[in-house]
Amino acid sequence: MPTLSFHAPEKLARKVRAAARKRGLPVSRYLKIAAEREVAPARGGLGDWVKKYAGIVKDAPADLSTREGYGD
Repeated sequence: MPTLSFHAPEKLARKVRAAARKRGLPVSRYLKIAAEREVAPARGGLGDWVKKYAGIVKDAPADLSTREGYGD
């Protein structure tokens, strides 16, 4: 497994150490988790889910905003 290293300002290093300690993790594991989370593809939110399933209800209007009699 390749090794990555970087120079962090003292204030950031203190925050990282404290966060790792709070979670009971070694700093290296904490940083690995943080890096994986940062570079992971963005997960879709509710809007993406709705787009995926919109219009699959049989016999439903394709666009409810054009439904006649709405608001009468």
